[in-house]
Amino acid sequence: MKNIKIYNMLMYCLWLALFKIYVIPNSVRQFIKLACILLIFFFIIKNMRSKKYWINPVTFFSIVVIISSFAGYNNNYINIDSFIDAIMYGLCLFCANAMIKYGVDNNKKEVIFNSLFNTMFVYVLFSIVSIAKLGGSDSTQLLMYFGGSKFSTSYYILLFDIMFAIKYKVPHKNRIKFLILTILTILVCSYIKCSTTVVASALLFIFVFNIKSIKRIMINKKTLLISLLISAIAMLLIEKILQNEYVSYFIMNVLNENVTLTGRLKIYSYLLEIASNSPFLGYGYGNQVISSIVGYGNAQNAIFQLIIQHGYIGLTAFIIIFYNAIKNHTEDTLDIFPLYVFIYMMIICSIVEISFNFMFYTVLLIIYAYNQHMMENRKLNKKEK
Repeated sequence: MKNIKIYNMLMYCLWLALFKIYVIPNSVRQFIKLACILLIFFFIIKNMRSKKYWINPVTFFSIVVIISSFAGYNNNYINIDSFIDAIMYGLCLFCANAMIKYGVDNNKKEVIFNSLFNTMFVYVLFSIVSIAKLGGSDSTQLLMYFGGSKFSTSYYILLFDIMFAIKYKVPHKNRIKFLILTILTILVCSYIKCSTTVVASALLFIFVFNIKSIKRIMINKKTLLISLLISAIAMLLIEKILQNEYVSYFIMNVLNENVTLTGRLKIYSYLLEIASNSPFLGYGYGNQVISSIVGYGNAQNAIFQLIIQHGYIGLTAFIIIFYNAIKNHTEDTLDIFPLYVFIYMMIICSIVEISFNFMFYTVLLIIYAYNQHMMENRKLNKKEK
C-alpha cells in the first residue's frame, strides 16, 4: 500500500517535470524538475532491478541525445546551459519510460491514466483562464499562456481530450459529451490561431463512431510507419503541394494562413544543406543553427528537427523506439485506441511543427509498455497451456 501511494505521488512529479508551466520563472521551474527527477530516479534504483528497465531503446535514445549534445557543445554549436538541458532531457525520457513500464507491469495502469488526466485537466483549466486574459495569438506576437505557446497549449488540450476518451470510455459511453468537447477544442484552437491543431483535431470526430475496421487499420504498424514517413516527405514536397489550387484555397480561406506557411518555406529550403554539414550526431539539443543561417525559427518539422539536433543516429534511435512501440498489438490494444489517435494528431502537426515533445513521447511510451506487457502475458499463457 505504501509503495502504491509513493508511485502515485511520483507519477504527478513525473508529469510536473515533463510538462512545463510557463508562468513559473525558469530557474524555479528547473529546480522543481531536478528535484522531481532525483526523487523518481531514487525510486527506480530501489524498485526496478530488472535490466529491462535500464537496457532498452529509450535508454539508447537518451544516451544519443546526451552524446550528440556533448559533441555540439564541444564544437561550439550549443552552450553549457543547452548541454545541461540535454542531460535533463535524456534523464526525463529514461525516467518516464521506467515509471510507465513499471506501472503497466504491476497493474497500475489506472494510476498512470488518472494522474495524467488530472494533470491535463489542471493545465487546460489554467490555460483557458490565461487565454481568456491574454486573448488570441497571431503571427506577429506569440503569446505565452499557462502551458506555453499556442502550440504547446493546443497539444495539452488535445491530450486532455484523449485522456477524457479513455477515462470515460468514449465512444461506448459519453459520446455526446465528447462531441461537445471536440467542438470546443476546435473553437479554442481557432481562437488562438493554431491552424495545425485545428486540422489535427478533426481526428477526434472518429470517436463519434465505433468502427472496429478503422481502429484496426490505425493501430497497424504499416499505417503508422507510412504516416511517419509521409510527415517527413511532405516537407520536402511542400512547395509543390502548396501550388495546388485547392490546397492553397484551404490554407488561405479556411485556415487564414499565408501560402508561405508563415516563413516556413524559406526554412525548408535550407534544411537538407544544414543537416548534411553534421549528419551523424547533429548540432546538439537546443542549438540555434537554423536561426543563425535563416535568421529565425527552427526546423518547423519534427523529423528534421530530430536530424538537426541529434543527426541520423538520433533519428535511427527514435525510429527504433517508435517501431518497437507499435510492432506488436493484440485485441486488448483497442482499449487504448485513443492513444493511437493522439499519435496520429501529433504526426499531422509534425509536418509543419515540432510536435514530437514530451506529450508525444509519454503517449508513445504508454503504448510501448502496454503492448509489450500484453505480448509477454500472451507468451506466458501459451507456455502454461
